[in-house]
Parts: sequence; C-alpha cells; structure tokens
Amino acid sequence: SCVLVNVIFGFFIFIYNFKESNIKFKKEYALYAIMFNLPLLLHYFSQFILDQFDRIMVQKMVGMAAAGIYSIAYNIGLLLRIITTSINNAIVPWQYERLERKEYKKLDDTLFFVYILVAGFSFLLSCMAPEIMHILADQKYYEGIYVVPPVALGLFFSFMYTMYANVEFFYEKNKFSMYISCLGAAINIILNYIGIRMFGYIAAAYTTLICYIIFAFGHYFYTCLIIKKNENIKRPFKSTRLLILSLLVVLMGLIIIEFYEVSIIRYGMVLFICLCLFLKKGKIFSTFECMK
Repeated sequence: SCVLVNVIFGFFIFIYNFKESNIKFKKEYALYAIMFNLPLLLHYFSQFILDQFDRIMVQKMVGMAAAGIYSIAYNIGLLLRIITTSINNAIVPWQYERLERKEYKKLDDTLFFVYILVAGFSFLLSCMAPEIMHILADQKYYEGIYVVPPVALGLFFSFMYTMYANVEFFYEKNKFSMYISCLGAAINIILNYIGIRMFGYIAAAYTTLICYIIFAFGHYFYTCLIIKKNENIKRPFKSTRLLILSLLVVLMGLIIIEFYEVSIIRYGMVLFICLCLFLKKGKIFSTFECMK
C-alpha cells in the first residue's frame, strides 16, 4: 500500500514534468544519474538495516511482545525525522550555493545553529516521551519510553551526518557513504547481538545511536579531508564546538531518563527550551528566510 501511494502520486508528477519539459531525454544526464547513484544503493540499503533490523533481532532474540513495545517506542522517536527531513530539504540548495561561493564560515555557523535547533527538538521529544506514549499506546507499552531518548539522539546524529554527506555529494565523492554505511550496518548487527543478549531489547536503540555517532564523525572528518584537498582549507568546520554540543546532547538525553517519574522537572525543562526557542525566534526566522 505504501508503494502504491508513491506510484500514484509519482506518476502524475512525472507526467506533469514530462509535459512541461522542453528536453525529453538526455543520455548523458541519465548515465550520470545512474553512475552517481549506484554506489548509494548500498548506502540506503544499509540505512534500511539500521532502521529495521534491530526490530527483527528483538523479535527473534526476545519475543514478539518485546518487538511490539520496541516498535511503538521507536516510531515515537522517529517523529523527529519529520522535522529533520524538512530542514534538510530546505537547506540543501542553500548549502550548495554556499559551497559554490566557497563561503565555508557562513556555512559552518549556520549549520551549527541548525544543529542546536535539532538538538532542542530531540530533547523536547525525549522529555515528553511518557506523555506521547500514553496518547499513542496502551499502558502495557509504557516501558518502551526508555527506547525514545536513544532513538531521538540517534536522529540528531543522523541529521548531522546528512549535512556532511551533502558536501560529499557536492564534490561527487559519494563512495565513502557506501563504505561507512555498510560498516555501520555490520557494527549494528554485531552490537545488537551482544547488547540484546546482555541487556535486553532496549540495548538495540543504544547500538543504533552508537552507529549514527560513528556515521556523523566519520562523515565530518571525510568532508574536512575533501575540502582540504580541493580547496586547500585546513579547518572548514569548527570541531571543538561540535564535539561539545554532541557531548551535551548525549548527556542531557540520558539524564532526562532519570526524571521520567518526576513530571515537574521534565515540564520545567520543556518550558525552558520553549522559552529559548521563543527568545531566538528572530534568529530562527532570519536563518530560514536567508535559505529561501
């Protein structure tokens, strides 16, 4: 049914584009698209493994009930992907324009600000996991709330690595995405096997988080290497503040779990984040207005 919906909408959009286009077919474009995307097939397949294989392993190693709880909680964490995908779609054209103009400082500063925003949304989702679980699922699924924070944190690092992968695509260096994704998928399966056996099904969320962290910093260092090689710029992106932000995100995301039974503290944190977003609304609107 999911495929059918995509085919129906995609068919009409394709027909519209085909009619509006003056050029019906260009062989060199088609060959370029095929050769560029072939290495990425393994990359996206590895992403599918990261998103789905842990549920299969939980089902096989623990049981159907645990897999059901894990899936509900994991899908709550994936609510953040709606935000990160939307931001990525908005930022890519602007990101490529900055790369064309070699405005690396502006690119780095803007990306870091966007990382802070995504970190804030990730923390909000982690804070409100108990309430969201009560709305979306029965009481017997409640223990799944402990899956939400590592999934939300993982999506923060997933967004970060996507931003650097965009730079790799700009320089047509996309094979690294294939290599590191395959490595990450293999590590994920191994860690899942060990973690689920030792700590239970919740460990699967943490192994996915570890893999996304590896992805993020792997792509970061490779992107810096690409820019250094092509533009002779040693440090296009500031690593210290990125490392500090990453550590804070992980630390806060894990600390909030300890306050799941203390609602007043969680609500206070939510209000604090909302206040920060409100005070920075001018900066937020101006950033996205610049991208438009």
